[in-house]
Amino acid sequence: MTIAVPTSGGWTFEAQLEEDEWHMLWLVRRHGGTGKRQLWIFVSAALKNNWHIVNATPAERELLAAHRFASGRVQ
Repeated sequence: MTIAVPTSGGWTFEAQLEEDEWHMLWLVRRHGGTGKRQLWIFVSAALKNNWHIVNATPAERELLAAHRFASGRVQ
């Protein structure tokens, strides 16, 4: 999915939506060739900080909806 950070002057990044064993949703950005987590944050915290989901696959939208993130959160 694509995430926009409005306070950064329009910076966007690609992240994966992942659910952990406690059913918490994370935004994860992996480092190039190593596959190590470079950035990770709870979806709820990202949205609370005014980050925006500007693009998501149908599967990601379903997962967000299952966790009761309103469809209006995805632009």
